[in-house]
Amino acid sequence: MTGWQSTIAWQATVASSSLLSGTVLQGMLVLAYPSYTFKSWHGTLLLYAVLAVALIFNTFLGKYLSFIESAILVIHIVGIFAIIIPIAYLAPQKSSAHDVFVLFLDTGGYNNKGLAFFIGIIATVFAFAGADGAVHMCEEIQNASTIVPWAMVGSIAVNGILGFAMIIFLLFVLGDIEKALESPTKYPFIEIFYQGVRNSTGGAIALVSLIEVLLIFCCISLMAASSRMMWAFARDKGLPGWQYLSRVRFSTPPANCLLLFPSPFHLELQK
Repeated sequence: MTGWQSTIAWQATVASSSLLSGTVLQGMLVLAYPSYTFKSWHGTLLLYAVLAVALIFNTFLGKYLSFIESAILVIHIVGIFAIIIPIAYLAPQKSSAHDVFVLFLDTGGYNNKGLAFFIGIIATVFAFAGADGAVHMCEEIQNASTIVPWAMVGSIAVNGILGFAMIIFLLFVLGDIEKALESPTKYPFIEIFYQGVRNSTGGAIALVSLIEVLLIFCCISLMAASSRMMWAFARDKGLPGWQYLSRVRFSTPPANCLLLFPSPFHLELQK
């Protein structure tokens, strides 16, 4: 039962990250082309486009995956400052320290700030969903007993610090919160970026593009980890069709497991 839950959960994580990447791209289209109408099925098609990109990187470009991941780590860290610096300089409206650290709002209609806090924190928890991803790659890592624990602890520490800094920063440059929540892009952070660069469409799209690139490569990493997990479970005969899913060629990724990702199964998971 635990194996089934973990396998399905990782599959769902790949689906949700792909949907997130696709709909953020859709939000950028709304910002760039105000006449564009946001349709849910457009987001589904973009979901499959992201899955296709992730599949290509995990199969045909699989041997370059470690180099790509290292490059993305640099973009991830540098990108934080590439977002913070221009918005901090250009933002026309700054929040006070009192508003950032003392003021609590309940705009979700819960009429209870404590309940609103615990419901809202679910989105934050989602960001930690892949913290154990390195565990599922350990059979391909040299000195895994040392490297994997350090990778897990290091990723949580680095991303926890950078993430907290980004949250505090966004609260200081929040601008018109009602306008952000009602943004036609469906993502308040896109509207915050737009207001932060003084309503410059090009500037906002450039900043959101950094987030979009990281989201796509997050999907690539999640697919890599979840495919290895599925392969390992199939190798132990825990999945239907294990004879097919556990088949792998020497020094190649588990292609049979990877081919399952761009399937109707993910469409059901993202609904």
